[in-house]
This record gives sequence, structure tokens and C-alpha cells, in this order.
Amino acid sequence: MTKKAITILLLLYGTFINAQTNYEKGYVITNSGNRQNGFIKNLNWMNAPSKISFKQELEGETQTFDATTVSEFQVNGGPKFISITTDFPVTNQFIAKKGIEYDPKLVHKTVFVEQILQGQASLYKYRGDNDQVFLLQVHDDLPFPLLYKEYIKRTNDIYKNNTFRGQLLEYLSCDSSINIQTVDYTEKSLKKYISSYNLCLDPTTKVNDVIKGKGKSKTRLLLLAGIVSYNFETIVNSEDAEFEGKISPTVGLEVETILPFNNNKWSVFLSGQYASYSTSGITEINSEPATVATLDLNQLILNLGGRHYMFLTEHSSLFIETGVVFDYNLRGDYENQPGFQSVLGEIAKVNFGGIAGLGYSLNQNLYVSAKVFLGASINRDARDEGNLERYVLSAKIKL
Repeated sequence: MTKKAITILLLLYGTFINAQTNYEKGYVITNSGNRQNGFIKNLNWMNAPSKISFKQELEGETQTFDATTVSEFQVNGGPKFISITTDFPVTNQFIAKKGIEYDPKLVHKTVFVEQILQGQASLYKYRGDNDQVFLLQVHDDLPFPLLYKEYIKRTNDIYKNNTFRGQLLEYLSCDSSINIQTVDYTEKSLKKYISSYNLCLDPTTKVNDVIKGKGKSKTRLLLLAGIVSYNFETIVNSEDAEFEGKISPTVGLEVETILPFNNNKWSVFLSGQYASYSTSGITEINSEPATVATLDLNQLILNLGGRHYMFLTEHSSLFIETGVVFDYNLRGDYENQPGFQSVLGEIAKVNFGGIAGLGYSLNQNLYVSAKVFLGASINRDARDEGNLERYVLSAKIKL
């Protein structure tokens, strides 16, 4: 990989890290019941956050809240977190030494829990301290933990204390088509069972309205135009020979699907574009320039990858993208000149590599981006790997 490519990747990484700490619109509700709208630093919490950073204005002072000072908070479009003070079971799910005790140890604490299903019966999740605990809320009552624990017997087999199943039967008294003995202590299984209870109470309830955050993906077609900067080198007469770099116009189409979670921040894409490259390698012999070989490429470049958006405002965002590239060489002619021998013989019809890029998007409809292609070779000689270098500047518009 060239120094230029490494520099670009480092810039991509720095941009990604900085953009992840952006403040996004949201609200907090203090213990006194006061709702404050403002901006919350969105860290896309995998575990329950211990504290959050909040600003009433983007340029304003940062306030720090935790579960003892805030009863609820939410980043717009994201999950809702509420503060709960109760006795949480130690489930032993994620540790090897599970112990032989059947009953879970209860630990009293005040923490944020994430709402993962909303309805007449709602489901919450707490993840932290090597535990994952689910909490059930029935109507307007306070959420309470569903009890579960993993333990071992003398045979070292893992057993499960499924007390939560009895709790579900006790509090969700409506006929269900789901056998309670098949319900596992997992998010998917508990969602399914509790959703069936909500549907039992009101058959007109739509599942998408009950399961919070469940939306639809959005697929769009984009027209692409730009330029490709080509550079190439190969081994001629046992020496590295660089060929003249060229700029090629490129056009193509892209299909992008915005995924239905995390507030439209993730997408997958498949693009195809055409570009060409005609060049020659020149060296000096007896102080006179001499052409060592010529190269002519016409390529159909297919990119398959993922994109992550980092919103600056409601309508504009930076994004990073990465993926794989498949090149189909519609034409591939390489010719050595007399007296010169190259490791490059016949050009492969198909070659592969990787891509990494960054860009800017307006309303996820208009895009400008810079992208680097990594590791592509037009032949398979081990001494000649990564011999095709490309950088792309492009603009795209939704059709």
C-alpha cells in the first residue's frame, strides 16, 4: 500500500472518530419532571450509559447527567432510556465461572435501561456488569426485572433458572399461541412473546407500531459521474517500471438501501461505473527516453459495500464507506516493446480489491465523495501485487 493511500486511510479514521462525538437533538427529563430539549452526545450505546453529556444549545455549556439525576432521555430517532432503581439479578450469562447456586444474587442499583418494545406490555433491557437483564412493564406500572440465572451442576453442564417464565404467565394473562416453555431469555424471544400478548389484548394493533424502531428500508437509484486517477507499475527487466498516470472520466449507476435502524445512519450499496486507461512506460537508455511497454484498459468497476452517515444537521451529513471492488476488464491489452521483458503476461479478465472513502451528502439525495481503491492487480503474479492504483472523485444524484 502506498504512503498516499495510508495517509488517506488515516484521514478517514480521524474524520470518523471526530464525527462520532457529534451532539444530536434529543431531550432529558429531570427527576423534578422538567423536560429539557437540546442536544445529546450520541455514543450509540451498546451497554447502558452511566452518564450522558447534554447541551441546551450546540455552542452552550455541557451538562452531565446520570441515572440519579435524570428519569428519562432520548436522542431523536433513537431508543428511549429511563432510570430504574431496583434489585437486578446477576445472570452469569457472560462469565465462565457460573457457580452452583440456583437463585440469582440480587444487586440493588440505579441505572439507565433501554426500551426495546412498547405497548400495553413493554420490554426494557439493561446491559452492563457482565449481565443482560430484561425488565417487564405492564400498563403504567413500574418496570421490574425478569429473573434468570445460569448455573452448573457437578457434571459441569450449564443449567438455567427460568423464573422469568412464571413471571410472564403471572402478569401477562391473555391466551397466547406461544408455548411458554419455548420462550428463551433473549431479546428476540421475549419480544415475540410480549408482542403476542399485546396483539391478544388488541388484535388491531400493528406489529410495527408495537415494536419500537421497526421501520422500512429505503432503496434509491443514483446517477454517478466523476473522474478516476489511474497509476500503474509493474516489473520490467527485473526493475520496477512506472507508467504514466492518467485521469479518466467515469459514469455509472448506484443502488443504495438505507437500513431501517439507528436513524438512517447506515446503508449498503452496489455501484457500477465505466472508466478507461491508456498509458505507456518510459525509461532512459543511454540518456534517451525509450518506451518499455503500453497498456490499454477499459473497465467495468463494481463496488459492493457499506456506508455510515454522521449527521451535521438534520439535512446534511458526512459519511464514510468501505467495501470490495470487482473489476471486469472489457478490454485489457499489454504489450512489451522489443528488448524488454515483463512479469505481466496476459491481463486477467477479472480482478479484485478493496475500497475506502469519505464524502458529504445533502438530504441523502446529493453526494460528493473521494474514494481510494486498494490492493487491485491486473495479473496474479505474486511479485507484482497491488500494481493498479486508483483514486476517484465523484458526484451522485438521486434519480
